Amino acid sequence: MIRINLLPAHEVKQRFILRTQLAVAVLLIVVTAAGCVWVMYLQGQEKSQRMAALSQVEAEIAALETIVKEVDAFKIKRNQLQKQIEVVDGLKQNQRRPAPVLDALSRSLPDQVWLMSIHEKGKGMRITGKSLNGNVGIATFMENMGNSPWFGTAELVESKSEVFLNRPVVSFTLTVPIRKPKIERATS
Repeated sequence: MIRINLLPAHEVKQRFILRTQLAVAVLLIVVTAAGCVWVMYLQGQEKSQRMAALSQVEAEIAALETIVKEVDAFKIKRNQLQKQIEVVDGLKQNQRRPAPVLDALSRSLPDQVWLMSIHEKGKGMRITGKSLNGNVGIATFMENMGNSPWFGTAELVESKSEVFLNRPVVSFTLTVPIRKPKIERATS
């Protein structure tokens, strides 16, 4: 049997156009969907790369924070050791100081004056004593100490007349700063 197209040409043409439009629309939807999937894939890749870079940076920050903590601990330890070294140096210098200071004190002491007590306080001394020749002996003692490289200017805190072993004496109290003399080195 022979088929005869009894439809008018106009309807055939309209169906063809409709099918073509439908095919183009479906193709356009498929291409758009494929494009969206491709863009989502690229964004996912970029996101995973950025997340990997972020985790790497966070790991580096954590490593650097531990290093900073170690450096801070070393600085604290260094400061503690420096303070200990300064204390030891101070003790060494103070260990050498009493003999020359006492020698300079005894050289400054005039006749008829004797000392009752010596108390070291910080960078100075508090001296108490008695003088048989009154204030003249005390003034001579203060002047002699002022001329010594080991002492600063002595200051009279108190002086009073009293009787000691049936003799009139003047009791005194002085304060005097202790200095470290500058040692001149001989040049050869």
